[in-house]
Amino acid sequence: MLSRIKSAARILINGEQKKKNRNPIPAITKEEIAEIKQFFPREKFFILGHARSGTTLLMRLARLHNEVHCNYQAHFFTRKPLLKSLVDSPEAEEWLTRKSNRWNQSKDLSPLVLRATADFIMEREAIKENKNIVGDKSPSSNIHGQAVRDMHAIYPDAKLIYIVRDGRDVLISERFRNFVEESKFFDSRRSTHHL
Repeated sequence: MLSRIKSAARILINGEQKKKNRNPIPAITKEEIAEIKQFFPREKFFILGHARSGTTLLMRLARLHNEVHCNYQAHFFTRKPLLKSLVDSPEAEEWLTRKSNRWNQSKDLSPLVLRATADFIMEREAIKENKNIVGDKSPSSNIHGQAVRDMHAIYPDAKLIYIVRDGRDVLISERFRNFVEESKFFDSRRSTHHL
């Protein structure tokens, strides 16, 4: 009680302390996975790869299976704002770890919040389609190791499908897409054929 009074007095005199950075979000535990699967039982997978590398084709092929629903592009882990932005602040951390909160059993609930959010988004579609396996495809031109680490921290039990295409083909595909979909990249006055 005395420490709370001292803290309140300090805030009154000096103002509120500058907010610290959030501690790292802990990885989900095996026990938490078992717990959350009671509510969201479907198997999950994520298709990642560079843009124009065939992720859409792979997603469409996966959807042909009578047990699989795959949609796109939630970018849970590949494009800002990321899924972890839901809990990535000192305020969110404080709320999710508050010692007076008996719901959290003295743990950081962040991984459960992130997992439950993504599971709900994916499984609500899979339920409508009556599918038992659900995935997301999120291509990105800047995929890096952090995206895979973030995915694994929340979904260590999910499958990661990473598609790789020859970079020359990716470039040709990108230029063709720009030519077809975005005519601003095509200037008819400069189109001369050179032999």
